[in-house]
Amino acid sequence: MTSSRHDGYIGFWLATLSRLRPREIAQGIGGMCLPALGRSERAVYWFTLVAMCGVLGCPTGSKSQSVGEAWQSSQASAAESASGTGASTPATPPKPASPDDVIAVVDGEPIGRSRVVDLLLEGHGVGVLEQLIVLHKAERLAAEKGLTVTQADIDREYRQSLMNLVGESALGEGSQLRADAGEAILREVLSSRNISRREFMIVTRRNAILRKILGAELRFDEKQLREEHDRLYGERVEIRHIQLASRAELDRVVQQRKAGVDFGQLAMQYSANRNTGQRQGLLPPFSANDPDVPELLRRKAFALEVGAESDALRVNDWYHLIKVVRRIPADGVGFESVRADVERSLRERMTEPGMLDLYAKLFGEADVEIRDPTLRREFAKKHPDRRASKQGR
Repeated sequence: MTSSRHDGYIGFWLATLSRLRPREIAQGIGGMCLPALGRSERAVYWFTLVAMCGVLGCPTGSKSQSVGEAWQSSQASAAESASGTGASTPATPPKPASPDDVIAVVDGEPIGRSRVVDLLLEGHGVGVLEQLIVLHKAERLAAEKGLTVTQADIDREYRQSLMNLVGESALGEGSQLRADAGEAILREVLSSRNISRREFMIVTRRNAILRKILGAELRFDEKQLREEHDRLYGERVEIRHIQLASRAELDRVVQQRKAGVDFGQLAMQYSANRNTGQRQGLLPPFSANDPDVPELLRRKAFALEVGAESDALRVNDWYHLIKVVRRIPADGVGFESVRADVERSLRERMTEPGMLDLYAKLFGEADVEIRDPTLRREFAKKHPDRRASKQGR
């Protein structure tokens, strides 16, 4: 199984161990902030978180993919490019290692600990530091709120991450088989990204704390619950879509469609959204008020007849072509009979983007003094907006 299979999963969880920021990873089509930790499979992303995002991906899970999650993969390349550090710094010759500093000898030549540490700090230090900063802030905030995060909470977060990694491919398997498969995938992904299990567990603990904080704060009124009920049980539409980055690409696809090339085939070949493209552009069904789908696309989808296709739709920087596959009538399920399920669904859907926001808030509030010169330089590259007074001198 290839590592790209999970590029949508770890986004938020491990975004800051890569060169992507959680907010960048959470950006979906049209600049929407979408959940970095969903419950669905994202075949290719960027991810990152998000989920755990830029790097390893946003969660894949046992449930079918939500519409909001399906938009995400198209932003990966742009976010990754934007997060680069620019021109490389000229290499300086390593200083001779002192006897006490030597950690290895290659063909009689000593290699000093400081040389290895500098390389690690330059390539990986900022990501690890970010994890520790937010973990520290989250632990402090939880303590201030009187919240206790138990080992059971952390174990639950870890087990869910394994289930998310397995995705729909093992739905019929027993829980232990799915957990074993998740462990195997996790080893592969961490190895391919040069991320240690200890780092992963730091992120797991941090996410468990953020989830506990959000769980204690989230409250929903009757209007929100009924809107969620309509989203889950009301009339829905299922579409295929092709997402394109330029007018030239749009014109090329339109011409091929006029020549009779199948819509799904064109989605697979040209759509910038690699995740839905693999499914011939197919999106999960969505309601007329689904907040995870841009309003223009919702309106157009519900205005078209089954089998009909749209003209080009522009949502921020992207062009879309959509084709209506089917209309799904309302389920006729009464609100009160599923109130608990509706609230659970809304809580899950709101918790994960809330975790992203809380992550960004805690990181932004941290008073950071970086004393190591290598780490301070790399931190400034990645976070040029942070005030110099907080980076040490």
